Amino acid sequence: MKTRSLFWGLFFITLGALYLLDNYVSFYFDWYYISDWWALIFILWGVSVIFKNNATIRPIVTGVTGFWLAVILYALFLNAFYYDYDFHFSNNNSYEVEKFSQQYEPDIENAKLIINGGAGKFSIKGATNELVVAKTYNTFGDYDFETYSSGSGEVIKITQEDTRINLIDLDYDFENKVEVKLNDNPIWDLKLNIGAAATSLDLTDYKVRRLDLNTGATKTKIKLGDLHNSTEIDVEMGAATLVFDIPEKSGCKITGDMVLIAKTLDGFSKKGNSDTYYVTDDFANAENKIYINVDGGVSSLKVKRH
Repeated sequence: MKTRSLFWGLFFITLGALYLLDNYVSFYFDWYYISDWWALIFILWGVSVIFKNNATIRPIVTGVTGFWLAVILYALFLNAFYYDYDFHFSNNNSYEVEKFSQQYEPDIENAKLIINGGAGKFSIKGATNELVVAKTYNTFGDYDFETYSSGSGEVIKITQEDTRINLIDLDYDFENKVEVKLNDNPIWDLKLNIGAAATSLDLTDYKVRRLDLNTGATKTKIKLGDLHNSTEIDVEMGAATLVFDIPEKSGCKITGDMVLIAKTLDGFSKKGNSDTYYVTDDFANAENKIYINVDGGVSSLKVKRH
């Protein structure tokens, strides 16, 4: 059998089998996590090149490559086009729920939220009378909550103790979800260091000065308001779909290496001859400005206005 036929045969068989299993069989798996393993395809292709003249090893590597490519593409497709941002749980009630809140004091002018977590689902949305209210649902890796004062204001740190996940047992039904609400009075700096995740950040109620997002393969939606005159955003991601929803009246500048990124940029113009700098036409005269820098393996970038 030709290796090309073996590759495409296993590729299409795997795609069909995954669809049937995912839709018609009691088969649970969260595809957000598996998509973070996309780089394994390059390793398999490299091994295939090395052993291209080996009649025994090459067919095995070719078959595994076809299988794994189908798995990765299926996971990326579901993450990009099927799953939405309304995070739902399965019927399994074995997860643990933790709640945390920190009282707001009127003299707190600046605050910083740091979230360190593994693969999962993370959301920040809504205002609260407390400084911060957080709720976690998890079947692995409890969260630690820490608050302390620094020279620039109050710091809230949410850290997951153990971010390791067993991906081998597909019947193991796990959850890892974090929901956060913030007080709308302080000026906020936000920093999220998370694994392969689904992330929904509705920041319209807050004065956001800076957002740092470091994550793996993910689908991320970030909605910004116009309550602070300057917002800096730095995003470093793995294979990902990234959506920004920004105010119509805010000027915005986007920088980063975006040559291989599929872009839908509403109201932006490219500056220069390379895909590294985009800006809205009203940027220079806008009262509020948003600066976005994108690095990493982002595969799709969309910016819309509200």
